[in-house]
Amino acid sequence: MKKLLLILMFIPFVSFAMQQDSIGTKTENGIVYILHKVDKGQTLYAIARKYNVDVNEIIKANPGSDKGIQADAIIMVPTKKKTVSTSPVPNGETKIETKFHTVQAGETLYKIATMYGVSVSDIQKWNGLSGESISVGQRLAVSPHTASIAIPEQTPKPIPPTEPVKIEQTPVKPAQEPIKVVEPITEKISNENIVNNNKVEGNPSDENNSVTVPTRQIKTVGDEMVENGSVSISSEGDLSQERNFIMHPTARIGTIVMITNPENGKSAFARVVANYKAPGNEVVKINPTLAKKIGITESTKEVRVNYAK
Repeated sequence: MKKLLLILMFIPFVSFAMQQDSIGTKTENGIVYILHKVDKGQTLYAIARKYNVDVNEIIKANPGSDKGIQADAIIMVPTKKKTVSTSPVPNGETKIETKFHTVQAGETLYKIATMYGVSVSDIQKWNGLSGESISVGQRLAVSPHTASIAIPEQTPKPIPPTEPVKIEQTPVKPAQEPIKVVEPITEKISNENIVNNNKVEGNPSDENNSVTVPTRQIKTVGDEMVENGSVSISSEGDLSQERNFIMHPTARIGTIVMITNPENGKSAFARVVANYKAPGNEVVKINPTLAKKIGITESTKEVRVNYAK
């Protein structure tokens, strides 16, 4: 009969606690939050006092709430309760540790329950309380009692040996030999050689019978070739056209060269259209069109040819 009376007396307290706990709790990142439904005209400071928490903690849990809250809005109020921590114990068991709270002056059972996100009935059950009477300095359990939960041991599966990774190496190609740059050969023909190649038939011992002709000189000035020697006028092949066309012994076909007549200082640019085997001291063969422009005649003894290598 006494037990029945205790139960009947306890029901109103439980009902009152559930109403005061608002609409429930929520756990995020190991922290238990009370879900509070805002009353009309209620402020953050009033809610903070109601649950005995710092208003900044409520703002942190509800970004933007510092700018105002509306009636019927759901506010998350952080509590001091965190998810139950466990610590391993021997023989494959996990030990759940109980949390305790020491009652301070002015604290009620409801206030303590709110702080840890539990109900008044839970604290009563964990501490064997039949009512809500508590005293300052009393140590109350605010989480389930310590217990060991057996966890079946798992034998780790052997890791199969991995085959060594085969790395294919790309054969290194031998370095290419540096390209050899062949410097153009600068040809110099002395007067002595020219004279020896152009001796007039007669008495070999008579030096007065030899006739000298203009010297053919080829030299390099930086990237430019400079040649001096005799010139001939011809209309053969492409030289028959009325354009500045020339034939040259060695210059690449298409090369643009400058022909200068040292007798009058006149110069003109011409294009190499063919190569030919020039006689001893001759450096170029030009067509009549070019010869007329720079005043070259059959009697002209020497010209100068300039072109890039």
